[in-house]
Amino acid sequence: MKIAILHDALGVAFTGSGSTAFFLTTHKVLAKRLLRADGLPTPWILELNANPCLSPGAGFLAAAGRAGLEEHPVVARIVAAVRS
Repeated sequence: MKIAILHDALGVAFTGSGSTAFFLTTHKVLAKRLLRADGLPTPWILELNANPCLSPGAGFLAAAGRAGLEEHPVVARIVAAVRS
Protein backbone atom coordinates (compact mmCIF):
# COMPACT_ATOMS: atom_id res chain seq x y z
CA MET A 1 0.00 0.00 0.00
CA LYS A 2 2.78 2.44 0.85
CA ILE A 3 4.35 1.91 -2.57
CA ALA A 4 1.06 2.81 -4.30
CA ILE A 5 0.78 5.99 -2.19
CA LEU A 6 4.36 6.91 -3.02
CA HIS A 7 3.81 6.34 -6.74
CA ASP A 8 0.60 8.41 -6.65
CA ALA A 9 2.34 11.26 -4.80
CA LEU A 10 5.27 11.30 -7.23
CA GLY A 11 3.08 10.91 -10.30
CA VAL A 12 4.90 7.73 -11.31
CA ALA A 13 2.85 5.41 -13.54
CA PHE A 14 2.38 1.87 -12.28
CA THR A 15 0.12 -1.09 -12.93
CA GLY A 16 -2.57 -2.14 -10.52
CA SER A 17 -5.03 -0.24 -8.38
CA GLY A 18 -4.30 3.21 -7.03
CA SER A 19 -3.70 4.06 -3.39
CA THR A 20 -7.39 4.82 -2.74
CA ALA A 21 -8.41 1.33 -3.87
CA PHE A 22 -5.70 -0.21 -1.72
CA PHE A 23 -6.87 1.81 1.28
CA LEU A 24 -10.51 0.82 0.83
CA THR A 25 -9.79 -2.86 0.35
CA THR A 26 -7.84 -2.98 3.60
CA HIS A 27 -10.67 -1.30 5.54
CA LYS A 28 -13.64 -3.63 4.99
CA VAL A 29 -16.15 -1.80 7.20
CA LEU A 30 -15.44 1.57 5.55
CA ALA A 31 -15.62 0.04 2.07
CA LYS A 32 -19.02 -1.53 2.85
CA ARG A 33 -20.36 1.80 4.16
CA LEU A 34 -19.26 3.61 1.00
CA LEU A 35 -20.77 0.93 -1.26
CA ARG A 36 -24.08 1.07 0.64
CA ALA A 37 -24.08 4.88 0.44
CA ASP A 38 -23.92 4.55 -3.35
CA GLY A 39 -26.90 2.20 -3.29
CA LEU A 40 -24.93 -0.99 -3.97
CA PRO A 41 -26.22 -3.95 -1.96
CA THR A 42 -23.63 -5.51 0.32
CA PRO A 43 -24.05 -8.22 2.94
CA TRP A 44 -24.35 -6.88 6.47
CA ILE A 45 -21.58 -7.76 8.86
CA LEU A 46 -21.48 -7.59 12.60
CA GLU A 47 -18.06 -6.93 14.07
CA LEU A 48 -17.88 -7.42 17.81
CA ASN A 49 -14.82 -6.61 19.81
CA ALA A 50 -15.15 -8.21 23.22
CA ASN A 51 -12.13 -6.15 24.31
CA PRO A 52 -9.97 -9.15 25.18
CA CYS A 53 -7.58 -8.42 27.98
CA LEU A 54 -5.21 -10.46 30.13
CA SER A 55 -6.46 -8.79 33.31
CA PRO A 56 -9.12 -10.77 35.17
CA GLY A 57 -12.55 -9.15 35.07
CA ALA A 58 -11.72 -6.80 32.18
CA GLY A 59 -13.72 -6.15 29.00
CA PHE A 60 -17.22 -5.19 27.94
CA LEU A 61 -18.95 -8.45 28.90
CA ALA A 62 -17.24 -8.48 32.28
CA ALA A 63 -18.52 -4.95 32.91
CA ALA A 64 -22.01 -6.01 31.82
CA GLY A 65 -21.82 -8.92 34.27
CA ARG A 66 -20.88 -6.57 37.11
CA ALA A 67 -23.95 -4.53 36.18
CA GLY A 68 -26.09 -7.63 36.68
CA LEU A 69 -26.56 -8.43 32.99
CA GLU A 70 -26.08 -11.91 31.55
CA GLU A 71 -23.88 -12.44 28.48
CA HIS A 72 -26.45 -14.02 26.13
CA PRO A 73 -29.16 -11.31 26.52
CA VAL A 74 -26.55 -8.55 26.12
CA VAL A 75 -25.26 -10.02 22.84
CA ALA A 76 -28.84 -10.68 21.66
CA ARG A 77 -29.74 -7.00 22.26
CA ILE A 78 -26.68 -5.86 20.28
CA VAL A 79 -27.60 -8.13 17.36
CA ALA A 80 -31.24 -6.95 17.46
CA ALA A 81 -30.14 -3.32 17.44
CA VAL A 82 -27.89 -3.90 14.43
CA ARG A 83 -30.71 -5.61 12.52
CA SER A 84 -33.21 -2.80 13.12
